[in-house]
Amino acid sequence: MKRNIELELKQMAIVRKSVESYFEKMAHLSIFDFDWMSEEDKDHIKRIACSIMNARLGIGFEPGGFVKAVLDNNLSGAFANADSTNQRALKFYMLMIYNLGINITISEETASI
Repeated sequence: MKRNIELELKQMAIVRKSVESYFEKMAHLSIFDFDWMSEEDKDHIKRIACSIMNARLGIGFEPGGFVKAVLDNNLSGAFANADSTNQRALKFYMLMIYNLGINITISEETASI
């Protein structure tokens, strides 16, 4: 099946907006030492969260080892592949996966506009 890149980009933008909104509401409650994190670390978590949700929804690129382990519910694999920032954010990722519903339905006609 041929990929529609324009459609996937629009879907990824929806995911990014949803993840950023969820991050603003929930990150301080579920990320260890959130108040002392740098903006760079917070941006890293948002990027990984988008990658997780994109992979979960079947859009974008093939996920890396950490994202795949998280989606496979493989705790030892997730910790083995996580950097120190992602280790602190695992609870956030799990809550997001099970609580953030994202509707990425876009018609093919709308995608090419």
